[in-house]
Amino acid sequence: MSASQDQTSTLIEFRKQFSALQNKHYLNFGAQGVMSEKTLTAIQESYQFVQDNGPLNNRMFGWIVSQAAGIKELIAKNFGGQPVSYAITQNATEGCNIGLWGLDWQPGDRLLLTDSEHNGVVAAAKQLSARRGVILDYCEVSKATSEQSVLEKVEASLKLKPRMFLFSHVLWNTGAVLPAKRLVDLCRAASCISVVDGAQSAGVLPLDLEEIGADVYAMTGHKWLGGPEGVGSMYVRPNATELIQPTFVGWRSTVYDGSENPPFLDGAARFELATSPFPLLAGLAEAITLHNTFAEKEARYNRIVSLARKLRDEISSLPDVEFLSAEQNSSLVSFTVKNHSHGQIVKSLEENFKITVRTIPCPDCIRASIHYFSDADAERFAAGLAEILAAQ
Repeated sequence: MSASQDQTSTLIEFRKQFSALQNKHYLNFGAQGVMSEKTLTAIQESYQFVQDNGPLNNRMFGWIVSQAAGIKELIAKNFGGQPVSYAITQNATEGCNIGLWGLDWQPGDRLLLTDSEHNGVVAAAKQLSARRGVILDYCEVSKATSEQSVLEKVEASLKLKPRMFLFSHVLWNTGAVLPAKRLVDLCRAASCISVVDGAQSAGVLPLDLEEIGADVYAMTGHKWLGGPEGVGSMYVRPNATELIQPTFVGWRSTVYDGSENPPFLDGAARFELATSPFPLLAGLAEAITLHNTFAEKEARYNRIVSLARKLRDEISSLPDVEFLSAEQNSSLVSFTVKNHSHGQIVKSLEENFKITVRTIPCPDCIRASIHYFSDADAERFAAGLAEILAAQ
């Protein structure tokens, strides 16, 4: 058997672990990923364990503590830094909100965003502006044609002296990868706090968050990591807790010592709140572990980009197709089809070819999300799209 045949055989066996991949061609990981049978089993067994042994007593409280500590160790091992620098959240949007609301904003302070942020984060920023009188500035990175152009645009925007710059490592609409570390360095030189939305990077890019050095880096477990919805994580740079303060506080935020004013816990744990679906942590742990059994994160990323570029090449010759990013360095392939309804194309792909992709409203486009095991799905998508366009 050749190396190519051996890899194909391995992929087929690996994909069998995901029931969602058996009856459709799924290319929507940027919205929500698929869970393996092992991940589902880990969640079910954890919930059963809790009910059999608790749900809350001394033993179960110890189990909860160990689950939280274990997932933080695993996340730190995969994304860099120390476990104490990670908080458990629900998703990336929650982490971004923690960063946004963590400053003592004053009227007239400035908050810088890119012009390509997710609507959930933009909505939070607008609410902050309405309540606190914060001025919102937008840096037009969507029009940047190179990494250097992005850096120049951000550097120019930082001259407005914003207190915080919130940006996505991978833009959710175009799929462009921003130079996160260099942007963070620019922020630090300008005494500006950096908050990074990692919803489309965690599980795709080979991240080292300690090296990137953002004050806050928010991630989610339900997209590229293949974990359950409702569990994410947030990296907080050591010493950044002096800059960002908790907005919501609960029993998981402070030292439970019976004092009148209990101190906050060390590190990022001070941003955690109260009771959560702790059994889901077992699912996220299983999901992360499963990806690592396939290949190291650098190899997975290289495979994702290779497949995304291959798909891009295959559909580039189709009539009226235009891509939103100049380069393909991420898992998101976003494009427009001139004189066609993107919504109708996506609907036809799902109904007639069992292919799942999505539209993006701003800018109006189609987005396919490629994972490292998406070979067959990407091929079917290219063929299905060609057939639809040929019939119209």
